[in-house]
Amino acid sequence: MDYITSLNDHVQEPIIIHLNKFPELRVKINKRGRKLVDLDNTRHTLENMIGQKKRDEAKIAKAQEEFTEAKKVFDDINNELQVELPEFYDKRVPFYSQSFQNLFAAEKAFHSEQGNISATLIEICESLSANFILPERKSTIRSVSESNHHLQNVIDSFQQFQMQSKDNGVISLVLKSDSENTTICPSQEDIDEPESELYQNVAISNQEHPNSGESSEPVFQRTSPSLQAAAKPSEDSAGSVSVCEENVSEYQSCLEDSSLYEVPPNNQSLKKLPDGILYQVQATHPYSQADSDELTFEAGEVIDVIEPDNPDEMDDGWLMGIKQSDGIQGVFPANFTKKLLG
Repeated sequence: MDYITSLNDHVQEPIIIHLNKFPELRVKINKRGRKLVDLDNTRHTLENMIGQKKRDEAKIAKAQEEFTEAKKVFDDINNELQVELPEFYDKRVPFYSQSFQNLFAAEKAFHSEQGNISATLIEICESLSANFILPERKSTIRSVSESNHHLQNVIDSFQQFQMQSKDNGVISLVLKSDSENTTICPSQEDIDEPESELYQNVAISNQEHPNSGESSEPVFQRTSPSLQAAAKPSEDSAGSVSVCEENVSEYQSCLEDSSLYEVPPNNQSLKKLPDGILYQVQATHPYSQADSDELTFEAGEVIDVIEPDNPDEMDDGWLMGIKQSDGIQGVFPANFTKKLLG
């Protein structure tokens, strides 16, 4: 703020005053020229009257007065200019010197203060860098291999569960926990045919996977004939048989809704595209051509995207394609469509 004030008071204002003197001197110079013309006119008039054969003393006296007055006015303004112009010209070097001195003195004071402030800021930054300690961060991101292994176990479990449900067999559930064991027993048909693969039991265990410490999802696996035999109920255990039959009926009712265990479709293309077609898009908004090489289409139309003849000349966000409705080829904006195949 002091720097701006010093510039205004000691540099800008003196320069403005100095520049304002030029119009004033110019006005006086022009006025001197006009008074010189008036002086010449009165002198010629007086000389003509004196040179006449018939002299009129009254007119000569009046012309003499006008000449004297014009000469006095011209001499006054001429004398002023003869004094002011040399002085103004001689002051130019001291004035410029003083103006530059004031400017450089103000800049010196400003940069000196700025240097002191910069030195203080440097000390603050050095102190901050020396005293700053980066806090430790605990990573909560699970490893990629662990996540992929867990996801693969879930997918395999659902696939095995669906395959077994399609066999129309009776599945025994063995839910093992720390407090209780519940067994769903097979039917009499499965007891008579223990060797058939269509009626092998599936044991569902809630034991933790050996490679996943926190996973609690059930693991689906086929049981061996020895486990089948161990899962058969005793004829003396009537209460256990009734519990098994009730659990089997409830479990079979859950399998009726097969949509709950459908394997999600993959992301591959439903059909193979013809040669030359990169992929297909469907128009989401209507578009009218603004040039002869552009396509016009309505919402819902399907367009086959192809490789352009000159890829370098294609604008960003534009594609080359062929409409399936009429076979017209042209370019179109990609943001008016959505990708279907490819």
